[in-house]
Amino acid sequence: GSWLSDHQLLYITNLEQSSYVYLYNLQEGTSKLLYKSDVPIVTLQVSPSKEYILIQTSPSTYEGQVTVLSPEGTELMKQSFTSYELAFEWNPFNESEILISSFNEDWTYNMLLLDIEHSTTTELTIPQPFIKWIGIDEVAYINWDEASPSLFGPLMSKKVGTGEAKVIFSEVLQFAAYHNTLMTVAVRD
Repeated sequence: GSWLSDHQLLYITNLEQSSYVYLYNLQEGTSKLLYKSDVPIVTLQVSPSKEYILIQTSPSTYEGQVTVLSPEGTELMKQSFTSYELAFEWNPFNESEILISSFNEDWTYNMLLLDIEHSTTTELTIPQPFIKWIGIDEVAYINWDEASPSLFGPLMSKKVGTGEAKVIFSEVLQFAAYHNTLMTVAVRD
């Protein structure tokens, strides 16, 4: 399940090929049907400030469908992607934006920016699929060298859609971002 508020929990039930999203109210002990999908739900995610609900369904092995709902269950946007696997990264500075890494079976990928407010999807050029937002229009990623695999790589920052990538730290093992805080894991010489 996923929490929608401190006393409301979203959960999924499956019946044959259909999936149902219910909202359970802990204070009242009641469940309410929020959304029905004719194909199985793979993932349900709530945006950081609980403004949106993202549902990923998989109509077939090579298709991922993303549906964005309001907390009341209204469908705000629906988009299909040719993909084997999808990964999502909400923009915590602007929750109407989600970065989607759309993987093929051979792990090649496309990077897409889903804009809920404007109902648009834009393809981006970012050299790594695992990224984090570090600003309203800026992302960070470790730029692993494909030619000579290593545990370490430079941590880069890049404005979404424009500009050159910049090195933030030269040798990083892992990193995490939370709003205005960036944490890196490196090794001392």
